[in-house]
Amino acid sequence: SKQRSAAVQWTEAQPPAVREAIAAKRAEVDMDQDQVIAALGRAERKVRERQPDGTETEDWIYGQPPGKTIFVRFAHDKVVRVSQYPLPVAAASEHNR
Repeated sequence: SKQRSAAVQWTEAQPPAVREAIAAKRAEVDMDQDQVIAALGRAERKVRERQPDGTETEDWIYGQPPGKTIFVRFAHDKVVRVSQYPLPVAAASEHNR
C-alpha cells in the first residue's frame, strides 16, 4: 500500500541508530515523537507536567503496573528519559555483548 511504502521510506531515512532502535521496538533519548511512535506505537496514557524549572514535560506510558511498564519522558519534543519497571533483568548482561 502507499501508506506502508511511505512509512518504509520514512524509516529508511532515519539515522542507523534510530532505525536499529525502531526495529528493536525501543525508545531512546533524543528521539522525537514520530520516532517513538514508530518504535512503540501510540502511548496508552500521556501525562503532562511542568517541572520546577518551568520546562513542560510529557510522559508517554506503555503497559500497566505491575506488568512491564515503559515511561518515555519528552521535553521540547525530544525524549529526555526512558524508564522501565520492573527493571529488565537481562539489561546488565546485554551490555557486555
